[in-house]
Amino acid sequence: MSRIPIVDTDIHAGTANVLMLRRAHWPEDKLDFLGGFVDEGEEIETAAIREVKEESGFDVELVKKFGVYDYTDRGEKRLHVFEGEVTGGTLQGSDEGVPEWVDLAKITKNDLAFPQVHLQVIQDILAEPS
Repeated sequence: MSRIPIVDTDIHAGTANVLMLRRAHWPEDKLDFLGGFVDEGEEIETAAIREVKEESGFDVELVKKFGVYDYTDRGEKRLHVFEGEVTGGTLQGSDEGVPEWVDLAKITKNDLAFPQVHLQVIQDILAEPS
């Protein structure tokens, strides 16, 4: 079965602080990584850069591919997570929500829009050596 590609980008500010999006749409008011669906014919790296710009106003350079995760409850979706570095732009919200810096170590399952996959991403980020 071919999976629908989704991208997220992890942008750090300090050891555990990451830029996340406080969603304006379902699941409303929950935290989500900056990201979204890959457009047809679009490279996943291009989609990751585009989504960060659309949702935060920041220009980013992708530093590395952090990992690939399959949704446990939405098996047709595959999440590609990148680590990104801000190279320009101005932090701003969008129709999708409001970006905010969050301490990953303090996030609970109830804070997350999609805990079924993002809890594992957060654990992996926190476990990575600085």
